[in-house]
Amino acid sequence: MATKDGLLAELNWVTEKISSQVWTLNLETLGTTWSLLIARSLPANVQFTTRNALWIIVPCLLSLLCEMAQLCEMAQYLSAYCLDRKLLN
Repeated sequence: MATKDGLLAELNWVTEKISSQVWTLNLETLGTTWSLLIARSLPANVQFTTRNALWIIVPCLLSLLCEMAQLCEMAQYLSAYCLDRKLLN
C-alpha cells in the first residue's frame, strides 16, 4: 500500500527529473544553435542566419526563465501528480 510520504517522495523525484531534463535540453539546444550561428567553416546550407537562430534561442530562453521562475514547475507538478494518480489507481 502506498503511503503519503512515499507518494510525495515520488512526486519530488519526478519533478526534479523533469526539471533537470528541461535545463539539459535547453542548454544543449542553445549551445548547438550558437555554434551553428558563429561557425564560419561550415557550408552555407548548414549555417544559421540570425533570423533563423532567433526562432530557437527565444523559446529556449523563455523556457529557462519560466523554469527559474517556477511557473513551469507547477505544470510539471500537476502532470506528474496526474500520472502518479493514474498509476496508483
